[in-house]
Parts: sequence; structure tokens; C-alpha cells
Amino acid sequence: MKAGASKKPVRRKYEPTEEPCKKIVKKRSEGKCEICGIRPGQSVHHRRKQSQGGPWTPSNCLHLCGDGRGPDGCHGMVTNTRTQYYQYGFLVYSGESWINKPVLYRGELVVLDDEGAWTPSLDFGQEAA
Repeated sequence: MKAGASKKPVRRKYEPTEEPCKKIVKKRSEGKCEICGIRPGQSVHHRRKQSQGGPWTPSNCLHLCGDGRGPDGCHGMVTNTRTQYYQYGFLVYSGESWINKPVLYRGELVVLDDEGAWTPSLDFGQEAA
């Protein structure tokens, strides 16, 4: 940097807050549940719970059918039958990173990013490199 030049602030592409995250996740889902791909998405689910440090980032969130409070829809299924859904990446343990953790996305194992895209994952049950 030349002497006297001002340093530009570094801007993040994505700020981890609720509304921008929901907008990106809903666009990624095209309005449909990101697990079944059939029913309309109704709520945003945190793969790693907020109470365990899970942020509002698209790589940590899924747009699901159901509201997560009852047994209805994929959100209810994941919320109320927890143990079996960790292996599919729908839930992430508190000590685990969601960033490279594959998720079974409409039948395909993928890694989500924070721009609203995903890439295929080669390893099921293991973090992608």
C-alpha cells in the first residue's frame, strides 16, 4: 500500500443475521422443503441449534415444511426424532462444525455454502475436505 493511501474496510459477502439468511435460504429452496422437496417450505431450521452456538447462516439453515413445534412435516420429524437425523446432517452436534458437514439435500449428499449454493459431497457421514 502506498504511503498516504486509505485502507478500505473489508466487507463480508454475508452478515450472519436472521433476515438476510432467511432470504438466501428461501431462494435456495425455491419455496420447497429442502428435505423432501415436495411440500412448501414453511420454516427455517438450524442444523446446529442457536442455543449451541449455531448462527443464522445459510450453511447452518434449511427451509423445511412444518413448523418444528409439532410432529407435522419434515421440520417436526427432525425436531422430534433427533438421534437418527444427525447422521444425515439435518442436525449437527454442539461440538461439530456445520460448515463442511454434508447434509442429505432432497436425496443428494451435499455441502451447503453461505451464498445459497451447494456442492456434491463424496463422503457420507464424514466432513468434506
